[in-house]
Amino acid sequence: MNDRNKNWDEYIDPRIDELTNNNFFLEASYLYLAVIEHILQNAIGYQEEWFVRLLKKSKLRFVKTKPKELREKTLGQLIGIFSRYCDDKEIISQLNEFNSFRIQLVHRLLDHSIEDLNKEAQKKQRTYNQLVAKLSNYNVMILKKIIRNNNRLINKKESTQK
Repeated sequence: MNDRNKNWDEYIDPRIDELTNNNFFLEASYLYLAVIEHILQNAIGYQEEWFVRLLKKSKLRFVKTKPKELREKTLGQLIGIFSRYCDDKEIISQLNEFNSFRIQLVHRLLDHSIEDLNKEAQKKQRTYNQLVAKLSNYNVMILKKIIRNNNRLINKKESTQK
């Protein structure tokens, strides 16, 4: 298990539960944002891996974004990249809405009532949960394609060795 997944299992997920159970939705939102960024980084990586496999036999070349480069991108930049790969307008819309809320939280925190922001963050919980589910399903769909491709390659290699 890598450090990012270990942090999720041991810290982030339990901490989100603790914060929301104690009505600290604003604070939990900061962790939500990190989770969405992480899932998007994975989705982009999986999609780009799929493109490399699809284009392998063609004259076209696709250069994947390095994981370190993805980790350095802002949520808005990640959404921009992801929107090139995903044609689900609802997911992109929810991501943009979530990013707008992030901008409000991060850059204008002191310009608003903390109580109002906490209420708004509570309302965003549903959007967050939907996004995590949709993005996770998207990742599973791409991973299934990669696995099927791996299985075809293995079967082809095994049949040529007989």
